[in-house]
Amino acid sequence: MLSFEPLQLPLMFDKSGTARVGGTRVRLDTVVYAFNQGLAAEDILDQFPELNLLDILLVFSLFLE
Repeated sequence: MLSFEPLQLPLMFDKSGTARVGGTRVRLDTVVYAFNQGLAAEDILDQFPELNLLDILLVFSLFLE
């Protein structure tokens, strides 16, 4: 029997309340902006190599539900 656990969104909030992705300094709104501009997850990863692909895809999932 397979069981699946939901993945947690990779968001952390700094002292000012700004959401950051995957424990990096990359802001959530930066990734969302790139997504809204039509960039693929791999393109965002090229621009922000400190992120990882899974974290980017999990952020995308917020907007694809």
